[in-house]
Amino acid sequence: MATWCWEAAHALAAAGDDVTLVALEDAPLPGQPSSGIRLHRVPRRHRGDGLAAKLRAEIARLSARPDPAMRQFVTAGTAIDTNPVLLLNSSSLVDPALPARQFVVAWARESRLVDYLSRIPRLIQTASPVAAVRTALDAVGWWRRDWHGYRHATMVLATTSRFRDELARAGVSVTKVHPCVRVPATPAPFPPAAPVRLLSAAYQLGEPRKRMAWMLDALAGFSARGRAVQLTLVGTPTPEIERRAARVPIDVTFTGPLPREAFLAEIDAHHAFLFASALDDWGYVAAEAMSRGRAVVVPDAPPFDEMGAAGAIRFADRADAFVSAVDQVIDTAEVVGHAAHRQAMQAFSHEAFVSAVRTIADHRG
Repeated sequence: MATWCWEAAHALAAAGDDVTLVALEDAPLPGQPSSGIRLHRVPRRHRGDGLAAKLRAEIARLSARPDPAMRQFVTAGTAIDTNPVLLLNSSSLVDPALPARQFVVAWARESRLVDYLSRIPRLIQTASPVAAVRTALDAVGWWRRDWHGYRHATMVLATTSRFRDELARAGVSVTKVHPCVRVPATPAPFPPAAPVRLLSAAYQLGEPRKRMAWMLDALAGFSARGRAVQLTLVGTPTPEIERRAARVPIDVTFTGPLPREAFLAEIDAHHAFLFASALDDWGYVAAEAMSRGRAVVVPDAPPFDEMGAAGAIRFADRADAFVSAVDQVIDTAEVVGHAAHRQAMQAFSHEAFVSAVRTIADHRG
């Protein structure tokens, strides 16, 4: 969600709009904002350390009360008439009391509580009953916060056509606006044909929702069929991930975490990107690979089926389907990569985002 703000701010500022990027005082940023962007830091609330404070924090998991961050921003001496449109990256930031138009991105794929609850097993990282209860409370809380935000926003920015249509049927004011990334005018030069270099990444490679372990287990049954194939994993591995990687019948290299520019260089040095997560609400890293002219392998499920309508090999949620997709992308990487760049330019470039936002900015509902 933070990436959404960063990319949106830079897209609008580069197009000449007056932009303020609002972030918590201790929130890490990927760099210094460009000179056309003012940075406003909002103080983080101190919750206290006592038992009562901890109890309030647990109860807050269920709360639909708006986060006070935008209220702090508006009342900190910032004239609202110089920032008439609030672009919000979280439904929890929508505040009906604010005298501003509020457009909020919808980081969800389904609208029913049962859909939120169905994700719980894949989100739990430990066997702790306390962690399970907290995860369940978070699921219910986010369902409540999402619907509070959807109902009180000036307009909801759905990331896919499917979710836009679902919210519209529920009476929500909604349009579709894809999250954006910076798309170069031409794809990055393609690396030499051999060896074929595959890339995947996650901040924490062992995080369950990224399904890196599932991907490596699937690749244990992969046959290179005489082709020279390598796999690079970017991010922090766990011993279990390393053990699974050792069973894959191709060379696997771990780079550890990389800064943004180094990661982009890794994308350029590879032929295709593998993305196995079935829970992400938007695959920024896959979109970034597409923007560089690289083919991606993504789940055949929302939102990846739409963001990868071109420039992607999609797979059903089975290990053999994933292996087949990898086999296919190895043989078609360059052709699919050029299609990926074209879709990225049309659907989620900075220019496409600015055009969509300027259209909805005139909305007075």
